[in-house]
Amino acid sequence: MSSIIHRIKTGFHRDLLQNPETHAWVLNLYRAGEGYPQHANDYFPYEHFEDKKITNQLKTHAQEEKKHEAFFTKLIRDMGEPLLEFKGPDIFNYAVKNFTPINFKIEIADSTETKRLKLAHFLIHAHFLEKRVAQSLLYHQEACNHEGKQKIAETINLIYQDELNHVKLTWNLATELLANAELETFKALHQKAEAKANLSFSQHQVRQFIRLKTNGLSRYRRACYMVYSQLMNMAVPYA
Repeated sequence: MSSIIHRIKTGFHRDLLQNPETHAWVLNLYRAGEGYPQHANDYFPYEHFEDKKITNQLKTHAQEEKKHEAFFTKLIRDMGEPLLEFKGPDIFNYAVKNFTPINFKIEIADSTETKRLKLAHFLIHAHFLEKRVAQSLLYHQEACNHEGKQKIAETINLIYQDELNHVKLTWNLATELLANAELETFKALHQKAEAKANLSFSQHQVRQFIRLKTNGLSRYRRACYMVYSQLMNMAVPYA
């Protein structure tokens, strides 16, 4: 099954690059995710957290997300394509949070214990989200290399390397904040939320892609993507 999914994702990202509109569209989706923390009131909730080491690391992480948004903005503008603004379920971060029954926002009145738990929840949420984004970027980098778009591939690789560091950082910080039993409980909750969100978000975006590229896909590939989208939608409750 994993090899089939790998082939589908590889083909999907290569298809995205077949015209500037769909390529810019997916770059805009990445851009929306990188820009989301600046508009959310519960991302990087370090304002009232006392541990300066963790606070400084999260500040750096947040700055790198902002830098990534700027990278994607430049790529899209260099292609001569418009910047698109997405809301709600078209932003992967939002989709994951929609399946996550936890509020990360730290209030000044929260106890030290509540702050610890909220920050740990955010970190593990971010860990699985960043891990999925890194996997997606790797597919997109491969597609760019395959289609001879080396400059874009180089930028994607810079972002990918940062995301790998974020995957490690968020997990390491979470392990500092949580006991082993807590860690396993939090891990199960957020891993499940991200898995459900990934299926829900992906099936929605595959359908969006089909609508964008009505004239550029063969009937066979369009049918394959429609079936793939439906299967993902059906799998959401079981993830």
